[in-house]
Order: sequence, then structure tokens, then C-alpha cells
Amino acid sequence: MNAKKKILFIHHSSTIGGAGLSGLNVLRAIPKESYEVTVYCNSEQNGMADIYRDAGFNVIYAGKSPIGISHYSGGEVFVLSPHVLINLLYIYFDKSKISTLIQKIKPDIVIVNSMTLYWIGKIAKAYNAETICFFRETYAKNCFGLRNSIIRNGLNKYFDKISFISKYDLELNKGLNCSMNTIYNMIPSEEFTRHNRTDTKVILGLNDDSFNVLFVGGMSPLKGAIIAIKAISKTENKKIKLVFIGYKWNGRKKTLNDCDGFKKKIKYLLRMDYEAKAIKYILSNNLKNRILFYGIQRNIAPFFIACDALISPSTKPHQARPIFEAGFAKIPVIASDFPNIREVINEDSGFLFKNKNFTQAAAYLDAISTNTVQFKARVDLNYENTIGRHTQTVYNQGIAKLLK
Repeated sequence: MNAKKKILFIHHSSTIGGAGLSGLNVLRAIPKESYEVTVYCNSEQNGMADIYRDAGFNVIYAGKSPIGISHYSGGEVFVLSPHVLINLLYIYFDKSKISTLIQKIKPDIVIVNSMTLYWIGKIAKAYNAETICFFRETYAKNCFGLRNSIIRNGLNKYFDKISFISKYDLELNKGLNCSMNTIYNMIPSEEFTRHNRTDTKVILGLNDDSFNVLFVGGMSPLKGAIIAIKAISKTENKKIKLVFIGYKWNGRKKTLNDCDGFKKKIKYLLRMDYEAKAIKYILSNNLKNRILFYGIQRNIAPFFIACDALISPSTKPHQARPIFEAGFAKIPVIASDFPNIREVINEDSGFLFKNKNFTQAAAYLDAISTNTVQFKARVDLNYENTIGRHTQTVYNQGIAKLLK
């Protein structure tokens, strides 16, 4: 009987989000009879590390390690900012920790769950491990392109295989010497089929008289939280409510005393605090009763089943997981129009609005809320696209092929 191969799976973020949950799907798809898996996860807030552990995986709680480079669409920092140097210094000191980890575990395969961890490839190769990168981000657009070139070069030299979540991002990386493929993110169907819409609405406290629009981005500029809030404020149908996931509001204005640390206080005083701006807009436009805040959720499926539509107003190219989650739940999608999004949804299967144009998004919400039957064909097409590309079976086949 052949011994199991050892896999070291490295995840960069402690918060519960799309990349971490997609990583969980990867881990579940790895055949247990052939591989022994160790998960090394940033555990600054414990969220994803706890989820990996609760799913039955051997997890190393790594504190602030590993450190990803702060350069991807929606997470880029100006090249001359002090933060860039600080980020690089953190990575420099993290290298010895990763080196010790790989030396101790002696993995046959090292998997990084983000291209922001491209620098780990060089260390893994020094210990003769096969290297795989799940490229879950889109390159940041910037003036010089130096950091993009450094990342691309690192991927090219130190990774055997790269798996992309879209053909759009694969095309941006054409010319690399390593093996490349596309494995679309997977939707765990059992999470969606086990929930009854009527009962779930009651459990979540959603009113039958309201048209409930789901937003799953938290208080994030990248995910477009303020765009979603403004869209709700501009709708003519006042029965439309926003179901806001990923942030829990205390119901009052944010003050300087709510800011932890000197930098956050300065940001607040300079009126650059995104959360404060969002809350101010809510209070100024009397939206308190039209937005329901549910905080961070481990299981998002019940909200997709219970809500009437999804708004996905990302302000930069970003992964589109909520769009096909909505596809599986058979609810209409209103989303920002970007080239990578069009690979997942278009005017035939959803409603695309120009980036940050909340007035256009509001018009779509009004139209959908008053005549859902009229747009059933679009919802059905998004569902067909979802089950054709994002099922467990298709995903498992992709992961098995990647590991060969």
C-alpha cells in the first residue's frame, strides 16, 4: 500500500470570506485516502481557522502569518506609501517562519490559497515540494506595473501549477511556463436545498410584505457597501429592504471614541472613515428601518434562499461567488459591470449597471420588485449556468485533475 502524500495548505486571511470558504471546498475535494493534509491559517481573528478545524482538518493556528502582499484589485496600496515597505518587511520576517514550517512538515505538495502568497513558492521549491497556487484575485491596475511583474515572475519561476477561478484571469497570465487551468468556484448544493424559503424567512425575521435584497459584502469599499445603501435609498418602492450581511450596527452615529488606535482616529477626523460615511448616509436619509444588519455569518445559504434578489455592487474587478450562489437560489442578480463579471453573468442572465451608478441599480431593483415574473428567464439562465459550472461533481473532477 502506497503511503499518503503530504499536502501543506496555506491560507492568508483569518476573516470568514469568499477565498477562505473556497479554500474549504478545495480541502473537502482532496481525496482523504491519498493525501494527508495540514492547514496553516492566519488566525488573528480565528474565523477561518476555526471553520477549517470544525470541518475536521488538522489546523495550525498561525497568528498573523502568513503575510500576503498588499497588491491585488481592491487591496492595492500606492507604491510610495509607507504601508508598502511595512508590508514587505512583514513578509521578509515571515519567510523564516514558513521555511521552518515546511522543513518540519516535509510536504510533498505546498498549496497557497492566494496569489498574494506567491513568495512562498520559492521557499517550497527549495525543499523540493510541488507547488500549486489558487489564483483568486485580479491584478491591480497601477501606474508602473512593477509589483504585478514581480508577482508574475514569482509565479512563473516557482509554481508548477496555477488554478484560476475565471478564464478572464487565466488570459491575463498567458505566457507563464507552469501548467494553468480554470476551476470555477463550487456551490455546496446541500446547503441550498435543505432550506425551505417560507420557514427560513420566519427564522431570519424577514417580513413577507417586504422585497428583501441581499448584500453580502460587509462594510467594505471593494464590495460596494455604500453603493448598495444608496441604491436602496433611491428606489421608488419603499417596501424594498436591504439585508446587510457581514456587519453589525449598534444603531447610532459613529464617533471618534469608537475608533481604535491613532491611525483610525486620524482617518475619522479626516472624514475618510468608510464605516462612518455609510452610517451618516443611513441616518441622513432615514434608512434605519430599511436596512437589516445581520453581522458575519458562517452559513450564508439561508439568506440567499430567504431573500428576493442579490445586489453585488463591487467597485473593482472581484470574484463573483455571490452571483452564482444567487443562481443556485434562483433569485435575480444586480451587479457592477466588469469584464470578469461578464464571464459569470450578463444582460441575458442578470442586470448589470455601470460601476458606482447606484441610480441605475435602484431602477433595476424597482423593476424587479414590481414584476418578478417578467424576468424569470434571466433567473433561470443564471441557474443553468450555475449548475453547469459550479456543482460539487464538476469541482471535484477539477481538483482531482489538478493534483495528478
